[in-house]
Amino acid sequence: MPVTYKTMKVPVGMRRSYFGVIATEPAASHPTYSAPVSMGEAVSGSLSVTTASASIYGDDVDLLDIEEFVNAQMDAETACDDLETNALIFGHTYSSTGDNADEEISGGDDAPPVGAYAYIQHLIKKDKSHVFRGVFFYRVSAMPSSEKETAATKGSSLDPKMYPVSFKIFLDNAGKWRARKEFTTQADAEAWILGKYGVS
Repeated sequence: MPVTYKTMKVPVGMRRSYFGVIATEPAASHPTYSAPVSMGEAVSGSLSVTTASASIYGDDVDLLDIEEFVNAQMDAETACDDLETNALIFGHTYSSTGDNADEEISGGDDAPPVGAYAYIQHLIKKDKSHVFRGVFFYRVSAMPSSEKETAATKGSSLDPKMYPVSFKIFLDNAGKWRARKEFTTQADAEAWILGKYGVS
């Protein structure tokens, strides 16, 4: 059987960014989610994976190397610094009514909820056609230490600051942590992601 030759397919961008809180975690299955929120226009995302490893030796040689997934971390940035979204991701309080309407309040006992994070990776092929890869992390939680706030006086030029958040990524009850699928249109990738959240 001849080998199918694969040619260039290179990431060139990132689009969309979603977070949805886990509603239920059935045994031996993926979680179900509440309706996701848009985190705004995606700017960047960087994944790093942590593994546990061991080497087994015998007769003075390395007989077997084992390396298994432990967790991962996604460092993301978006162009939307929104109080209500920040409160949801990091577990702060946001009031939409009453005396504290439109106010975010952060407390010492706040705990980020467990949810799912998703985005679209934009790739280009050698024939200049485009690929839109949906990326969905089943079980994540924002790292409180990643919450940043930057303010500086405006000088002779603008210096925009992006909205950063780092998610710790865990295995779900099905023993999975990520799903990815490629599409020829961004709309199809978005529909696939929303379907993962349970939105038809």
